Amino acid sequence: MSLKKKLRKALSLVLAVAIVGTIQIPMMQMGTTVNAVGDADVVIDFSQEAGAMIPKTGWLLIPNEDIGDGRILPLNTRQVRDDTDMQAVLGNHSDVIDDAHMSDILPNEFNRFERMAEAYTRLNDLGIKTTAIMGFMPSWISKNGTSQGAPKDFDMWHQWSKDLAQYIKDNDIGIEEFNVWNENWNISQDEFNEMYKESWYAVKQIMPDALMIGPDTVGSIPQSYLDYCADNGLTADVLAYHFVDNLEDFQEDLIKRANEKPSLGVQKYYYQEYQWNTFNLYETMAHFAEFDRTSSVDVACRGIWQYGNGLSDMLVLNPESENICARTPSWWLMTAYGSMSGTRIKSEKEAAVPYIASKDEEKGEMIILVGSNAARTVSIDLENQPFAGEDLVIEKYQVLGEGGYHISQDEDNGIQMKDKEEVQGSGETVSTTVNFETNNDIWMLVVKKADSAPSDFCLMGPDDNTAASQLPIFTWQEAQGADSYDLVISKNKDMSSPVYTKEGITENEFTLDQELEIDQLYYWTITAKNQNGEKAPYNNMYYSFIVKENENVPGGFTLFQVVNNAYGTKLNPRFTWSKSKDATSYDVYISENKDFSDATIKTFQLSELTEYPTDKSGRCYGFELQEALNPETHYYTKVVAKNANGTRTMTGEPHQFTTTTANGKPADFKATTPADETASVDPRFTLRWERSLGGFFYQLEVATDPDFEDIVMTRDWITVPAYTMEQDVLEPETTYYWRVSAMNKERTLMTENSNGVQTFTTSKKPTAPLTKVAVSASNGAIVMFNPVADADTYTVKYGTTSGKYTDSIEGITEANVYLPLEAGNTYYATVVAVRNGMESDVWNEVKISASAWEPQEIELKEKLECENAKLDGDFKVLSKSNASGQLIVNLAKGASVEYAPMVACKHIDIAYSAEADTSVALYNGGDKVMDIFLPETEGGSYGTVSIEGDFEDGDTLKLVKESNEKDFLLDYIVLKNDSVENLALGKTTTGTAGVNYETAKAVDGNLGTWWDAGTVGKGDITVDLQFVSKVHSIAIQMPSTFCARKQEIEVFASATNNESGSFQSVKAKETYTFDPAVDDNKTVIAEFDTPIDARYIKIMVTATEDICGQWNNAAQAGEIYIMGVAGEGIDESNGNLALHKPVTASGTWQGEPERITDGNVGNDYTSSWDGTKGIENIVTIDLGRPYLLTDYELQIPFSFGKRNQDFSFLVSQNGQEFTEIIPKQTYTFDPAVDQNTVKITLPETVTARYVQLIGTYNDADGGLYGPQIAEWRVYGSTEPVSGIAIEPTADIKVLGNKQLTANVTPDNATYKAVAWSSSDISVATADSNGVVTGISAGTAEIRARSLDGNYKAVCTVTVTNNKVKSIEKPAEQTVKYNTPADELVLPKNLKITLEDQTQLNAKVDWDTSNYDGSSANTYVLIGEVSLPNGIDNPGNLKAEAKITVLPAVDKSALQDMYNQYSKLDEVRYTTDSWADFREALDNAKKVLNDKDALQEQVNEAKTDLAEMYLKLVERGDKSDLQDLYNEYAKLDESKYTTDSWADFKAALDNAKKVLDNKDAVQEQINEAKTDLAEMYLKLVERGDKSDLQGLYNEYEKLDESKYTTDSWADFKAALDNAKKVLDNKDATQKQIYDVEFALEKAFDALKKNDKTESSGNEENSGTSGNDNTSSTSKPGGNDKSDLPKTGDTMVPMMITIGLLVLAASGAAYIIWRKKTIS
Repeated sequence: MSLKKKLRKALSLVLAVAIVGTIQIPMMQMGTTVNAVGDADVVIDFSQEAGAMIPKTGWLLIPNEDIGDGRILPLNTRQVRDDTDMQAVLGNHSDVIDDAHMSDILPNEFNRFERMAEAYTRLNDLGIKTTAIMGFMPSWISKNGTSQGAPKDFDMWHQWSKDLAQYIKDNDIGIEEFNVWNENWNISQDEFNEMYKESWYAVKQIMPDALMIGPDTVGSIPQSYLDYCADNGLTADVLAYHFVDNLEDFQEDLIKRANEKPSLGVQKYYYQEYQWNTFNLYETMAHFAEFDRTSSVDVACRGIWQYGNGLSDMLVLNPESENICARTPSWWLMTAYGSMSGTRIKSEKEAAVPYIASKDEEKGEMIILVGSNAARTVSIDLENQPFAGEDLVIEKYQVLGEGGYHISQDEDNGIQMKDKEEVQGSGETVSTTVNFETNNDIWMLVVKKADSAPSDFCLMGPDDNTAASQLPIFTWQEAQGADSYDLVISKNKDMSSPVYTKEGITENEFTLDQELEIDQLYYWTITAKNQNGEKAPYNNMYYSFIVKENENVPGGFTLFQVVNNAYGTKLNPRFTWSKSKDATSYDVYISENKDFSDATIKTFQLSELTEYPTDKSGRCYGFELQEALNPETHYYTKVVAKNANGTRTMTGEPHQFTTTTANGKPADFKATTPADETASVDPRFTLRWERSLGGFFYQLEVATDPDFEDIVMTRDWITVPAYTMEQDVLEPETTYYWRVSAMNKERTLMTENSNGVQTFTTSKKPTAPLTKVAVSASNGAIVMFNPVADADTYTVKYGTTSGKYTDSIEGITEANVYLPLEAGNTYYATVVAVRNGMESDVWNEVKISASAWEPQEIELKEKLECENAKLDGDFKVLSKSNASGQLIVNLAKGASVEYAPMVACKHIDIAYSAEADTSVALYNGGDKVMDIFLPETEGGSYGTVSIEGDFEDGDTLKLVKESNEKDFLLDYIVLKNDSVENLALGKTTTGTAGVNYETAKAVDGNLGTWWDAGTVGKGDITVDLQFVSKVHSIAIQMPSTFCARKQEIEVFASATNNESGSFQSVKAKETYTFDPAVDDNKTVIAEFDTPIDARYIKIMVTATEDICGQWNNAAQAGEIYIMGVAGEGIDESNGNLALHKPVTASGTWQGEPERITDGNVGNDYTSSWDGTKGIENIVTIDLGRPYLLTDYELQIPFSFGKRNQDFSFLVSQNGQEFTEIIPKQTYTFDPAVDQNTVKITLPETVTARYVQLIGTYNDADGGLYGPQIAEWRVYGSTEPVSGIAIEPTADIKVLGNKQLTANVTPDNATYKAVAWSSSDISVATADSNGVVTGISAGTAEIRARSLDGNYKAVCTVTVTNNKVKSIEKPAEQTVKYNTPADELVLPKNLKITLEDQTQLNAKVDWDTSNYDGSSANTYVLIGEVSLPNGIDNPGNLKAEAKITVLPAVDKSALQDMYNQYSKLDEVRYTTDSWADFREALDNAKKVLNDKDALQEQVNEAKTDLAEMYLKLVERGDKSDLQDLYNEYAKLDESKYTTDSWADFKAALDNAKKVLDNKDAVQEQINEAKTDLAEMYLKLVERGDKSDLQGLYNEYEKLDESKYTTDSWADFKAALDNAKKVLDNKDATQKQIYDVEFALEKAFDALKKNDKTESSGNEENSGTSGNDNTSSTSKPGGNDKSDLPKTGDTMVPMMITIGLLVLAASGAAYIIWRKKTIS
């Protein structure tokens, strides 16, 4: 310890002694034994164990790398939840949905799965379990395009959910739990339910063992969610919720509700977000104590509000610190809680202060975490402590600070040891005290054996993710009980390769004595030691630091964008990073090389960067890259912060990413799996393809044909390069074709897989079903599974070892099966599908803990679920979506259901479902009480019968199926002491009433409202009970806020109508007192020894008296209770058939559906039902019986303004199948028209029991609301049934049928439906239409019962045996030679015709003993038919099948031909001819390899192969043509005339084309060769113009004026002709020679003008003397005399010779070339 610290400690001790002496408060001295036990404020009994101590230390949002591991590990976190968008990793951790934040979120939707993988992998590496929140809606699915919008398409949501699971599975990320949505953001409960269903199926198609979490609602879990899951066969694997009051009561109620629906298979309960007031540390402690005390809560996650860094706000962004993640007191409190281990000790809810206690006998310590919201001293007794007799030490630690977002007082030392007590030879109880100093104070007591290892502690400095010198100073909290410390420094996190170790350090500070490497990242930790053991810091934490020459370099920071591992990044991406403390500039490196060689480095001053928003208050730096990156290129990037003291590279590894394509069109890619033409693909296989750069969505198409005209499946919104086939899409043993197209995000550009259409063939196996859940039942369990379309039956396999199944139950046809299991064992079960005797693969299994049946606690008025009863005999436990408990028992003859021990009761309600009238016997122990008639229930619905049954405490109630009547399904029973109920509740009322105090408020079930007559001293109210009922008593209750009063009351009753003359007084006038201090202001005003029959009850108040002096003396009632037994019948008194009838509504937004039929229109929304906008809202009313319907009225509250609503109307008889009677149309509700009432006339002859409307649109306030209804009134009438008759007797044969017809009277009865049943279904059955079928010889009563009035008629049916008349003959078969008998395809069943023409399919057992497949012949096989009981075969008729065996197949000739032709060389033949030949050759091979090939096929293959061989066309010899082409291709085009060269070039190109055509035949080659040679011979060479050009150049200089006009004209014409030839590039040598000759000749003919002739000094003087001939000088000389004379004979001679020589030379050259070429 440093001198400064020693002085500080000494000073603290002095001050403490001084304070103690001054204020004279006795303080326990070190080493003092704790005094004897007294009456402590808190008593903790350490013998009350409550399972393993697993701290529920969970939080929200996975942090980015700004938060080091050292801030995470000490919390000992069990579970973290985060959205798949990973906003903290993106650097956009906010719940703000604005343009600024969306500009980050939307572009990075490409890579949300990559971010998720990186973030979740980090926590998994730290040993922290993570769950994926399927929230933050992808923009393409969201209705409004934002991340908290509702889904616009549930199919798209399903696909995205499936993609998520596929990515997690394929990349082995390790997520096993999926959290669907969060807090119903912007969606209705109905929408969430649908989202959950789609996610459930999508995820479990990929990961069948994954757990689905929902609904994550605030304050409650809606019953509608549990109902929806159960009704749709979904498991609710984990029930999760946020912010509830009174957690223990909430959880108890939730578990009860979940257990009522065992098919939900709830495995866990998660308290996903808690604590609204994050500033209060005591409240955090109280939450810890609450969910620690509630053992059924498996996970608790702290809520989050600031989003600054994830970690549920337990860290604060502190830009003044190099490690910006400053710890709050809440962080230190969770660290303390996370340090608890061993066994959890039960805590008391009513304790003086909240606490958590644990004991760890292996460590030798107890830990108590305790908090207070007031300054006080609390005494604590530790009873039955496990270390009695041992010396103990009590260490008292204080968690410093106020909580919330405040940085802890000692940020790096937030848990401080404040006091220590020693206990010598401790007793079974140890006492101590805690002095709470503030109203927000938390302490941790560590009570440990004196000889135990050191206590927990925390590392301090160098802080995590900071810079340090080469010789850093290491500090840490003092570990109580430590003698020394070991320091380890390593370059890796697991410390497996240390670069420095130091043992035996005696202080909690150490200066390194060996320099570390500059710019190297290190990890360090400490181990505290004493002679009893060693202790690592909290949860094996470690810190990291980087060594720098100057520690004042910029602080650590993290790169957000470009997202690491991003694929398809745009060419001008955005780069963003968190701020680095004290940085003045940043360098951004971008390179195609991992080592950043040849990197582009961009330097930015702070002023050059953009600040982007992150959380609600934070910012980050960044920029948009202006220079486009190369497309389809893999890059690496990193950012370096700089200041005057040095540089700091971003935390973590460099990011890498791949850019998209240049034009944004998805790049080419290939389909990969299964390989093309793969056969026998398993049903749940996965289609895979390469990822396409630039591709965001993939469109998958699967068809039965290669042209995709019959497409069986299209998926348009896939975002991962894989798709696992779901069940029930593909057929077995079928070939399918598939292709994939990649699309950009805008879906405007598309690229199809480059390897084209692929094929696969499905296997014979059926699809493996998903085994969903196993539910405990009587001495066994029910296994439930998802059925598949391609199965005949199912087999459940089970055993006591996972994956090894020793028992099985076969032939299952329901979607569940009961397994009898031995109690006390753990079993594993799976379900496989079976088709044609072949089993599917195993998809998954479920674990079952088998327990013996135990009697349940039976209470009155509680549902006693059948699956919890003791079951015996012939029963099946099934799952049905519309049963109460989701499990029901099918009872056949001999089955029994037993409930014991009973409680005393007088009445029993039985809930059941029956397809036909049946009965069950009621027993009390071994004594039969009665037979109970169970009438048919319609359409698979459930009904209830009520019976009298006198049972005492301890009795045994047993229901036994004794008769041979139809089986029935038992749901539950309810025991009652009486069957009376409040008949007044919700009924129609009339009477005198004041404004706003209507009579209906006396029967609304709400004591907060009341009826007031509005007149002093008197008033009356009449209640219509709807039917004549048995009334037992009448009471009135006033609101609890009403003071005492008296009312004089007389009671009247009427059984007929509510006219005044029909009422009789049933209770004389009497004065009654109502007092809030007596029976809660409730007074009975009438009791009847013998119940009275009444429909109308009138209560007449004739006088009143105020007792308290605060009453207006008007007649009043808060609630009227008319107790009795409800009558039955038809209520048409007020015309409204819907009044008070049961009503249901989907899509409810606000208001109970019951408001629709309560008779109260009301004035505002409090009396109406509102549906959810944007979806179909379905309202259904059960009228109780069918009526002939005539009219509807819909009304909304009086005060509502005018609006239009769309409705369609449907009706049903059974509540299952509805028929539309009025299509959707718009109805106008107008307060000026019938007070907002719409009247609707129905079509004629509409008879129905159930009426339904579907509402979709409401234009009120611009479409702000869904449909709204205050009242739906239904009008109609009925003509009741008065009797029924059927024929008294009938005779039929076994399996024969007879139609019975019931005559229901009167003819005009409205509801003439009849229920048919049989007294003995083993003799005869009757279907729902009265068709009777004989089952066995005997007599049975066929009963017809009218559903209206329950009138009955009986027909006695006598059944006698039937006889076989004939047996169907199967078609003759032809089979191959050597086909064995066991491969013959013989019909398993044949049609049998009986003597009464009844036909049945009978099983046949074939005798194949006379069959010989190795002998070609025709055989007749005989089969014995299995006939049911009651079918005689007096003629002993047999089944016969004729089989013809074909001769042996001879393949030798085909084999020889194949052997010969397979040696041919493909290169010798043309492509087309070879393709046809190859197809015939391959077919021959296929036939040769086909052991089932027939001789006809062999012969056909042989003929086809021979024919195709004869059609082979050989390719030609191109060598001569190639030589000619090679020679001629060298010719110089410039030497030949254009026309001749054009013809030659065409021949040359044609030769090249023929040479390039690998399939060219010899004729084509020869033709090309001839044509090329011919065109060569026709080439014309261009002439040499040099001489002519020279001559022309000289002659054009002549002066025209010097020559005579005629001679110059001839000369000029020759000169112009020469120019024309010079300009003609194709001029021949002859043309050149001719023009040159003509030009010379014209020049010679030039004559000078006379006036130009002169003597010697003239420019061109002639000869002297007397020669008068005119002459001209040639160019180049002074005198024409120097040139040959025109008349000289030598000139033409020389020219002629020259031309001849030239001509001869040219001819010779041409002849030589021809000879050379040929």
